[in-house]
Amino acid sequence: GGLMEIDLGGGLRDLDTIEDYLDEGLRYAVIGTAAIKQPGFLANACSAFQDAIIVSLDARDGRVATDGWKKTSRVDVLEIARKFADLGPAFFLYTDISRDGMLCGVNVEATRRLAAATSVPVIASGGVRDIGDVVSLMEAEADGVSGVILGKALYEGTLDFREALNYVTGGGPVSDDDKL
Repeated sequence: GGLMEIDLGGGLRDLDTIEDYLDEGLRYAVIGTAAIKQPGFLANACSAFQDAIIVSLDARDGRVATDGWKKTSRVDVLEIARKFADLGPAFFLYTDISRDGMLCGVNVEATRRLAAATSVPVIASGGVRDIGDVVSLMEAEADGVSGVILGKALYEGTLDFREALNYVTGGGPVSDDDKL
């Protein structure tokens, strides 16, 4: 198999730190709260490290949340995405924080709306429960949904990683004979 691409997010606040991590072989740097609070920093990062910056957009009811989700702003997530898209990030990472860790199903519609709003591809996160969520997101690929973050569904066993990987790499559903 090929090498896995690794990204790092959380607390990235200056260009030197991002450069150090990318030099160490990380593929992407994820910028969240700092993108909202310091758009100039985001602009500089996207300019300096083309194709290596992921902007994390965390939202509650369509409004941007920051500071480890403690604060929900009045800023509309689609509005901020349109502004940030012009800076040239590689991806948006969109998390519906009301669903994160809840295993209640990913917010496909909100993710699809965000993906359709700009030309920047979107990685979905928050609420993924099972293979049905992966299938639904794959159906939104034409709108620009290009990936999904898996967490609790793997730990709780509601989603089989091998089955999901097989599905997204073109293998289709896994039969019971193929499962471990």
